[in-house]
Amino acid sequence: MTRSDIWGPESVKQCVAAGLGLSLISEHAVVDDVRWESLAVLAVSPRPRSRPVDLVCRRDRLRSPAERTFMGVLRMIGSWPRELSAR
Repeated sequence: MTRSDIWGPESVKQCVAAGLGLSLISEHAVVDDVRWESLAVLAVSPRPRSRPVDLVCRRDRLRSPAERTFMGVLRMIGSWPRELSAR
C-alpha cells in the first residue's frame, strides 16, 4: 500500500471524485459539489463532533467597516453550514 499526503480541500475532493478513496471533510467545502452531484455525502456512525469556529483579531487595532460587518454576520448566524443530507 502506498501512502501520500494530500494538502487542501480541493485536492482531497479531486482525489475522491477520481475514485481514489473516501474522506472526512468539512461540509462547507463540499456544498456545491453535493449540489452538482459530483460528490455524495455518506452517513457516518457515530457522527463526527462539530468543531467550533473562532474569530481572532487584534485588540489594539480599529476594525474596518467590512470587518465589523463580517463580525456582525458571524454573530447572527445560528448554525453554519446547513447540514447536508447523507445518501
